[in-house]
Amino acid sequence: MEQAGYGLIETMRVRDGRIPFLDRHLARLARSIDELGLPQPKQDVRKLATPFSATGDAVLRVEVLDGRASVTVRELPALDPPTVIMASEPHHPYPHKTTDRDCFMDAAEEAEVAEADDALLVTHEGWLAEGTTWNLFWWDGDSLRTPALD
Repeated sequence: MEQAGYGLIETMRVRDGRIPFLDRHLARLARSIDELGLPQPKQDVRKLATPFSATGDAVLRVEVLDGRASVTVRELPALDPPTVIMASEPHHPYPHKTTDRDCFMDAAEEAEVAEADDALLVTHEGWLAEGTTWNLFWWDGDSLRTPALD
């Protein structure tokens, strides 16, 4: 599938100087690289990401594009309860987090027009999938849940 300009992303939350679930994020990224036949990055992604954990609380994004890995970090915004809408376009589940973000950009634009903070993406079957830039999690008793990939 090697295509110039086509890449993968992995976004992580840095909390209290740690990156929770770093191994799982890196495993998903490696699995997607292999399954899509993309070139492996020359850099050690763990070594690129780990120094940013010293930032305290932040959002860290790894992008692998054309065999190169890069890391960006941004400040964690103030977290007031968000106002969200349901995106009008049905969401199609996908096994890989790629740089093809058109459906997410469309939903974010729809939220902006509605003066909402974000849009929730919903599958054809009516299941909540994710937000435009964040995953959904909720507590079910003592278990933390998130929507299935399929």
